[in-house]
Amino acid sequence: MSSAGPVHVRFFAAPADLAPFFSTIYRIDVDLPDGEVITDYLQPSWTNLRFHTGNPARMLASTSPTDGPARFSVAGPSASLSKYELGRASVWGFGLFPQGWARFIGRVASEYADDRFDGERTEGFSHLSPLCDILCGDGSDVEDQFERAMRFFRECDDTSRDSDRIRAAQEAMLDPHLLHVEDFAARVGVSKRTLERLCNRHFGFPPGSCCAANGSSAC
Repeated sequence: MSSAGPVHVRFFAAPADLAPFFSTIYRIDVDLPDGEVITDYLQPSWTNLRFHTGNPARMLASTSPTDGPARFSVAGPSASLSKYELGRASVWGFGLFPQGWARFIGRVASEYADDRFDGERTEGFSHLSPLCDILCGDGSDVEDQFERAMRFFRECDDTSRDSDRIRAAQEAMLDPHLLHVEDFAARVGVSKRTLERLCNRHFGFPPGSCCAANGSSAC
């Protein structure tokens, strides 16, 4: 999505202490006549949280029972495009690395993979609903919204005991020469079985799929 025409996009850098948790932070403003919509796509990614002001997004092709318009929408870890329609609105988006999933969500990621959810109505994400009061209201300064959101995330309890392993796995997956899950496990310093549990819990997919998503061919 570009900043041309009725769509304006701005990216924000996470503070240094939160940078390991966010793959991207952005604000989208869509200026369309009432009744008109655009179709938006999210590329395959780990997890994306979106907070909407104005016309709620309508999530498409979701198998979730909470499918429908949502002011707080979540795309779980995905290996496919996430698609939805959006009318005149402002949207805050937060892409989470697996470390961010572990800290802010703390659920088994594979149970949310390749699906979209209404964050306010889904137990795994509803604890983040107070962000709607910060990001979904009219009249707030964008910079102020960003700072308040960062304070909210900073205050979230970090209960994950796997932070070092998650970070090691993320770094290992960037190596295009990593060809086998056994080597992947050795790089992380765990057994193959432990690596499988780690990836399913925090990344959403088994080790081979995680590597394939990052340009490696581990299997």
